[in-house]
Amino acid sequence: MVAAELAMRLQNLKRQMGIDTEDQLDRILSYSGKTRSSLVDEWKPNAEKSITTRLAIEKLVEEGKVRVLGRRHRSGVRASGRREFAFNR
Repeated sequence: MVAAELAMRLQNLKRQMGIDTEDQLDRILSYSGKTRSSLVDEWKPNAEKSITTRLAIEKLVEEGKVRVLGRRHRSGVRASGRREFAFNR
């Protein structure tokens, strides 16, 4: 899961920066003294935390302990792009 999350983050970075190839990414990263590997290592703790949080929330929703709030309650995504949850009592 972590590897997939990190790969997705790299792809998102490439898309946001308009990068087509791995060589272009490597060249741009080298300007800041980084490599793909060092960037992934830097991102790994946040990726792990993100996955853990997502799995915990999914489990709470599944158990009916929380519900998704907002106008777009089916996807849980509001206009701001953030999800809001409420604990059931």
